[in-house]
Amino acid sequence: MEFSEAIALLALFVAAGSLSISFKNSRDQKNLSLREVEWLRIQIANAQTEQSGGKKADVSARMYKHSKNTWRVKIFNKGPNDAFNVRLVINDDNQFLVNSDVMRKFPMDRMEKGQSVELLASVHMQSPAKEDVTICWRDAENVEKSKTVTLTV
Repeated sequence: MEFSEAIALLALFVAAGSLSISFKNSRDQKNLSLREVEWLRIQIANAQTEQSGGKKADVSARMYKHSKNTWRVKIFNKGPNDAFNVRLVINDDNQFLVNSDVMRKFPMDRMEKGQSVELLASVHMQSPAKEDVTICWRDAENVEKSKTVTLTV
C-alpha cells in the first residue's frame, strides 16, 4: 500500500466518522425539538387552566400550636385571586375559637391572595379533638362559595 492510498483510506474513515456523528446529532436535534413542542403544549395547557380558573379564590383554615400552651387558627386565601365578604359560620357549641376575636375580625370585606388572619383558639383538657368551621366567601365572579374545614388538635 502506498502512502497516497493510506491517506485516502484515512480520509475515508474520517468522512465516515463525520457522517456518523452528523446523523447522531440530527437525531438528537429532532428528539429535542419534539420535547420542546411537548413542553410548549404543557405550558399552553397550564396557562389556559390558570386563565379559566384564575378568578377563583380558595379560602381555607388550619389550627396550629403557637407556643407551649397557646393555639391559633389561621384563615388564609391560597387561591390565585381575592376573596370578598369572607365570613365564618361556627356551631353554637363552638369550643375552639374565641368568639370575641372572631366577631372583631370577621366578616372581612376582602381577603387578598396569600393573605391570612390568625384567630385565638382556646384548647383545654376537656376540648373535643376536632371541630367543623364553615368559611363562606364570594369570588371575583361574584359567585358565593363555601368550604367546611375540620380543625383538629
